[in-house]
Amino acid sequence: MIYQLKITLEHTGVWRRLLVDEEMTFYQLHHLLQMAFDWDDYHLHCFTVKDVPRNKLEEKESFDIAGYPRPSEATIGNPEYDEGWTPLYFDEREEIVSDWLFVEKDSCLYTYDFGDNWVHRIVLEKLIAPSADMQYPVCIKAVKEAPEEDSGGIWGEEVEESDGAVIMKQINQRIRENSFPLTGADFAMRAQEAIDEAALWHKLFSLAAQFNKLQPWMWMSDIDLFAVADEKSGEVGYCSVLGEGQELFGLAVYKGEEGLRALLQIMSGELKEADAAFVQKSLLLSFEDRKDLSADEYELIQLTGMKFRGRKAWPSFRSYEPGYYPWHLSEAEADFLIRVLEQALIVLERVRKEPHILNSGDDSRIFTRSSTIEGDRTLWKDSWLNIEPPASSSQVCESVISDIQQAQIKKNYKQDSAVWEYGLFYGPTPVQEEEDERPYYPRFHMCLDQRSGQVLTYDLVGPEDDLNHHLQHHLVSSVEAVGSIPSRIWVENDQAYGVLLKLCQRLGIQLERVNKLPVMEHVKESMLSMGVL
Repeated sequence: MIYQLKITLEHTGVWRRLLVDEEMTFYQLHHLLQMAFDWDDYHLHCFTVKDVPRNKLEEKESFDIAGYPRPSEATIGNPEYDEGWTPLYFDEREEIVSDWLFVEKDSCLYTYDFGDNWVHRIVLEKLIAPSADMQYPVCIKAVKEAPEEDSGGIWGEEVEESDGAVIMKQINQRIRENSFPLTGADFAMRAQEAIDEAALWHKLFSLAAQFNKLQPWMWMSDIDLFAVADEKSGEVGYCSVLGEGQELFGLAVYKGEEGLRALLQIMSGELKEADAAFVQKSLLLSFEDRKDLSADEYELIQLTGMKFRGRKAWPSFRSYEPGYYPWHLSEAEADFLIRVLEQALIVLERVRKEPHILNSGDDSRIFTRSSTIEGDRTLWKDSWLNIEPPASSSQVCESVISDIQQAQIKKNYKQDSAVWEYGLFYGPTPVQEEEDERPYYPRFHMCLDQRSGQVLTYDLVGPEDDLNHHLQHHLVSSVEAVGSIPSRIWVENDQAYGVLLKLCQRLGIQLERVNKLPVMEHVKESMLSMGVL
């Protein structure tokens, strides 16, 4: 929708009427007002809102200061130029106008130049549909020239009368030169995208409701696997129905070979339960109580217009990627999961009637619904997909340490009888570097002396960092810190083994893959108890 705003420069008789996109940020509105009143943006500014929406109050609940009353208004500004002098301070680059001004007559203030103190009152006059033959933003009326910059505020020079049509033309010229206008067609396209998005999520939630109504956990175990091979996305989803244990109900879809490897390692007990969440590549549909949904999940359900009631009846969707915090689905993931659920419902109904349909008599094959695309049609058929035992993740990597540096290490440091333990493990606390970015779990790599229990060196690495580079240079740093080369190094992680093997061979170190690092476990427990991890 288009917002019709009337902006009045208080005590001057100067005002403008603007048509703007409802999804404009306050940062964009600031620049638009600078053009509308011909300011030069030399001074600080801020927006203030008295009627603060409840959800915005809830966002800042943690900023309450004991003993101080809650501020009566919110401030929206640019934190790069001021500290945010109130607990109810919001970043104008992130706040959307329509999240603050909802209905006709809603208003806020825009103050520019805290010396001259130019106060602009912004009033939402009405909401209108975008016109196909107009560009936005646009000024549709202007009354009086604005005062000169640094003219002393309302007590300075008197504002002269001038031709409003000329002023309006000048304003729109500045807007065209300094912004990217939206046309009616742009709004129509965005509206269609919103319709398509709502339809996508409605279909996904509808399929989830059908899945829950079917209650396949009444006749399916989580070890009764089947697959969906989707030609459109190129993905294979390995499906496991959850709910036999009457705790977690839903469907887990493990994606590709990496997802399958994690699934089989979980089922065999090879992968520790505590580590499973860090290495899964999967999509999860689960059914939760209303109180357990996040605000974003509930908002998504409202977007679909669907209703859910009762315990363990509210669909929740989560994406799992190795090293990352469980996150909401992307549209591509939702699109893939729709096709998986459509085929899963077919398979589950058939299994209820024919319980042995998933049994091939050969553990190396899995029942699969696979698709082919012919023109605008997608055809599905039964098939059997061959699966291989999970390959080890200990892919042997080349040394990134140069031959010259390796020779210098062997020359400068003697080898002793020490045994080192080298751990590579995820920290339990996710890190989010940007507000909208997916959080990740940092991986710690730690080297300690087994005899003394002393931590020699440790560091952490993010999921996008070069693990090969980090681990090998970390080992070199450990040798330099201690002043000697160990005779043996123990690792319990396949990936660490593959990364360090060639470097250890060239340094004359015996690298051993073990099931447990006893001293490392004790150190990790101590670090957890102290809050270091």
